Amino acid sequence: MTDPDSKGDLRLQILAVDSDRRSLSLIDRALRPLRLARMTQVPNLAGAKRCLENSDFDLIIAALELRDGDGMELFEKAKDRGIPVIMASGGFGQDISLKILAYERARI
Repeated sequence: MTDPDSKGDLRLQILAVDSDRRSLSLIDRALRPLRLARMTQVPNLAGAKRCLENSDFDLIIAALELRDGDGMELFEKAKDRGIPVIMASGGFGQDISLKILAYERARI
């Protein structure tokens, strides 16, 4: 969870998950100047699951579609642990919209 840095300031522990290294780089470049987060980056669902088993996080930023699985599976695991998730997608087509609607209907 939130961890003090060397100056005693609190820093968020963020897990960033995306198969596209460019997307991970963009997230890092956006957050690094703020100096409020320590980020762990992984390129796939399997790595994200291992991270969740071994570490605590304050926030997860994840791609909806990963090479080795569905980002919604990660969303479920995070929700069970009370970790907020920001889901992102490189595209927003009908398939993605239907996936999100199907997930929401299953929750009701």
